Amino acid sequence: APTRPATPPACCASRAEAAASRSGPMRVFHLAELGIRETAVLPTALPQSGFLWIALGRREFEALQAEVQACLQQLCGSALVDLPNY
Repeated sequence: APTRPATPPACCASRAEAAASRSGPMRVFHLAELGIRETAVLPTALPQSGFLWIALGRREFEALQAEVQACLQQLCGSALVDLPNY
């Protein structure tokens, strides 16, 4: 079975970074071989292929930190660590 690379392709990552750099509400991107899908809802499961990119500004993160951490814990088995003064 083919394995997935450890990081998303540079072209997909740069498009997601550009889109995420605009200020606004949380944005969730599913980066896959055939394109990028965007939603404003945290996922409940990992996609079968590709990667997830959760983009949010500092204010949104402060407001949604518990929800984002719970999502990461559910999906990845770990939450973000070493968060300075959030």
